[in-house]
Amino acid sequence: MSARYGFPVIDADGHVMEPPGLWAELAAEFGDRAPRVDAGRGRFIVEGITLPGEDRMSPAVRAHIRRLERERFPDALARGWDPESRLKDMDREGVDETVLFPTLGLLCSGATRDRALASALCRAYNDWLAAYCAEAPARLHGVAMVYLHDLAWAQKEIARAVGQLGMKGIFVRPGPHQDRNWHNPLYEPVFAEIERQDVPLCIHEANSSPLPTAGADRVDGYVYKHVVTHPFEQMMASMTLIMGGVLERHPRLRVVFLEAGAGWLPYHLWRMDGHYEVLGAVELRHLRLKPSAYFERQCWISCDPDEWIIPRVIDLIGEDRLVFATDYPHFDSRFPESAEAIATTEFLTDRVKRKILGENCRRLYGL
Repeated sequence: MSARYGFPVIDADGHVMEPPGLWAELAAEFGDRAPRVDAGRGRFIVEGITLPGEDRMSPAVRAHIRRLERERFPDALARGWDPESRLKDMDREGVDETVLFPTLGLLCSGATRDRALASALCRAYNDWLAAYCAEAPARLHGVAMVYLHDLAWAQKEIARAVGQLGMKGIFVRPGPHQDRNWHNPLYEPVFAEIERQDVPLCIHEANSSPLPTAGADRVDGYVYKHVVTHPFEQMMASMTLIMGGVLERHPRLRVVFLEAGAGWLPYHLWRMDGHYEVLGAVELRHLRLKPSAYFERQCWISCDPDEWIIPRVIDLIGEDRLVFATDYPHFDSRFPESAEAIATTEFLTDRVKRKILGENCRRLYGL
């Protein structure tokens, strides 16, 4: 329990920084096609393709982000972002437990269509993350990265990641994988396996990747794409999962939408409900409930610490579906004030603060 706030604080979406040698062993099998980490420049190279490319993040933006990291996370940076430095920064921020997602690994989805390479990359990351979390298993919780190139393999990796490695969720990007939307029937066994393992499906976007990305064909410059990509991709993913009938067919599947804020949700649910009311009898006959009811039943969403619209989101979906996320150690996190921003706000009750800062996350991930 956080001594600072008097109740447990759990970060629903923190990030690890992958070490340069994480995928080094894959070179023996895949040669130059194997993934490499250019840690000094914050880039990921797979099959000779560098992500993010200069068209996605200019040298000036990259240099600015590196400067912010040096100023805000000097100890963690000096120690190579190891578990010990992570725990110290969690103590500094008043965070008791954190659920961990990749950083450069966010770019992996769609980086290759080679099933063997994609599977090996994913498995190596999951094994490394499990070892990282084992340094403090009561405080560090991993979310497995699963590629959807080979769906039979994905089912096995989900079972292994949860059953053997102790992962608390399954991470995917929101965009189409292998040109398939989420309500494609081919995904049904994957959803069923996640449901069986009783962990959440964690939808988390990144700003650069070969995957189709909302807005990438319209604007140039990292900041423009970062503004557009995250919420728009989450809106499309939630639409296909809900209106496509996935949550109707899998009523025990838990889904969380991360790192896009919560402000987009009221408008999006209102719009989906309106279309269901007018056209549901024609095109959405497979749904027994209106879209917002599925969200209230099975979905969670992370909020940014300074979102003024949080009370309106609570008015719509209740106080049990919002979780708190630090986004540590990314440049746009509020570290070390993420928890403080919510704990001290005047427009939330103490009961709601406890739920957003910990209780809802514990229930979501089954911690």
